[in-house]
Amino acid sequence: MDLGSIAFRGVRNSVDFVADLMDHDWRVGVAKLSPNVTTPLAFLASLSKREKAAGPLYDWFSEKEYMGVVGITGIYTDILSTAYNPGQQSECVGVGGVLYFKMSEDEAKRLQANHRVRLSDADLTVDLQGDVMNVVLAGASSYCAVKMIQADTYVSGGTNLKDATYLIDLGMAAPEYSTWGDPKARDPEHYINYTQIFHAVVAATGTQLATSTYRISDPYAKAKADAALDMNRDMERAFLFGRRSVGLGQNNMPRRTTGGLTWFIETYAAANRRDFRSDVSVGTGAVTWLNGGMDWIELAMQDAFKWGSDTRLALVGDGTLSAINALVKNSTTYNIYHGEKAYGINISILETPFGILAMHRHQLFTTVSPDNNRMLIVDPGNLGIKDLRPFAYKKDLTRELGSAVSVDGVKEGYIAECGTLIDHPSTMMDLRGFGYAHPSQL
Repeated sequence: MDLGSIAFRGVRNSVDFVADLMDHDWRVGVAKLSPNVTTPLAFLASLSKREKAAGPLYDWFSEKEYMGVVGITGIYTDILSTAYNPGQQSECVGVGGVLYFKMSEDEAKRLQANHRVRLSDADLTVDLQGDVMNVVLAGASSYCAVKMIQADTYVSGGTNLKDATYLIDLGMAAPEYSTWGDPKARDPEHYINYTQIFHAVVAATGTQLATSTYRISDPYAKAKADAALDMNRDMERAFLFGRRSVGLGQNNMPRRTTGGLTWFIETYAAANRRDFRSDVSVGTGAVTWLNGGMDWIELAMQDAFKWGSDTRLALVGDGTLSAINALVKNSTTYNIYHGEKAYGINISILETPFGILAMHRHQLFTTVSPDNNRMLIVDPGNLGIKDLRPFAYKKDLTRELGSAVSVDGVKEGYIAECGTLIDHPSTMMDLRGFGYAHPSQL
């Protein structure tokens, strides 16, 4: 008999055995080596918002608080035909003078007559105020007319109101006996996602279940434990890297995949997807990680903590942790503490001037080389799951009763149909290239 071709469940299935297998002292069970990390994302999502889905397609809205900062794309002395560009003091707008500020329609919708506004450039060299007279919506050529309450000053070769890039809304300042205006426009972000069917099969033949020489004390219990682990990992991969899609499966029935965290960042917060090796903020020349990495991280942290909570979870690989450790050794601004615990998992704390980053070594990052130098920043309070069919175990009821179509053994398993629910993707970040040089071959 070719013993090497015999499948021993949970022991071996193809490697040749030695010829003499009788009366050996077999240890019960199988020693299993797993990555020294867990699958925290599915766990966190299950602890967060959990909602019932009415169908396999679901949508929702989220909205940032309006901060009243409008980008100016042009400044004119009349209705978008003559640019404001004074060459001497006499050409500068004075108190009571009117200028027209061009902007996008989406931003113009937020402004109203009788609002007081500030007009400024990026470094606050210009900082003047005026009152909105009226707002006209016309696509990219939308504008608002502002009556100045402060005069502009001409500076030869210097900066004045012509260089303003921001209009900052200071709010309503209505006169007595004024009429009601229109309500402020609201434009929440619209998100769409699908549920995904997950299942993991538990199967064993009648012979496997009855035979003790398989060296597993309870083959059925082991099969269930293995399937549960497989299911959890499948969901973790989908919640991390899944891309939203819909089509037909191989059986010509509908098949959907849920959009995961990285897809949401790429789709709804593209500016938060950055790579040190190609990021223009690092510069255009060659920069080593030790020389440029800290500035790059600091800019990312500033943007990461601009909205939402002041504590975030970061899923990282070993390469990322090593790269950050190398930078922190030479920093007086950042501190890192290992062996801490938060969210029920082991973490390393990175203290930044903008917030606390709780870094966790994730198994899919530490064991998958392309992701080893990557960091996913997550705001756990903005994660959740939409359940169409909650996690359940479908038991094979014919195992004991038997039927004309039952198999000699058992075939059952876990099943769930759910999808990710991610609010405010702008509070998440996908950072890559930790430890590499810039520029580098991607």
